[in-house]
Amino acid sequence: VVYALLLAASAAALALFLWGATAGLLDRQTQAAIRADAQSLSERWHEAGLPGLVVSIEERIAGNIDDDAVYLLTDSMMRPLAGNLQRWPATVRASGEWRELRVQRAGITSLALVYAYDLPGGYHLLIGRDVQVRAQLRGLLSDALLWALLIVAAMGAAGALLVRSLLRRSLANVTATATAIAA
Repeated sequence: VVYALLLAASAAALALFLWGATAGLLDRQTQAAIRADAQSLSERWHEAGLPGLVVSIEERIAGNIDDDAVYLLTDSMMRPLAGNLQRWPATVRASGEWRELRVQRAGITSLALVYAYDLPGGYHLLIGRDVQVRAQLRGLLSDALLWALLIVAAMGAAGALLVRSLLRRSLANVTATATAIAA
């Protein structure tokens, strides 16, 4: 049992490390891209005001080769001014919060990671990335790691039984020899 538990614990630690190294890395890259985008758009806001920001957002959408960028600029009444979303998501209420939510762009519903910003003058900016493919990859990775842990647990149990059997045989031989000597 101790053998099986040690094997399962080490396999679980390895699985957690792999999960953090892959799925965590993808999430960190997405957040870094959104932050960099936000920094650039913030600079554009300070340089050229609202008209410059609107032009920048439209240029970014037009130049987005991967078609994974999500933008929405609204006024104080939450009316869209620029971007590729039709309306502000109801679940995004406060500035400065990360949200993973379903969005509809160009008639297609997908999963996006978004971050909301409040701008001077009551304007609101939502910046995000489509993470549908990453979510599917995360699901595949989770399933693979779960199956791997189940296989390791089964192999650990089989190994524990084998070690137990070998130990019992060795003890049986020692017991038989001790009994013969005692007799």
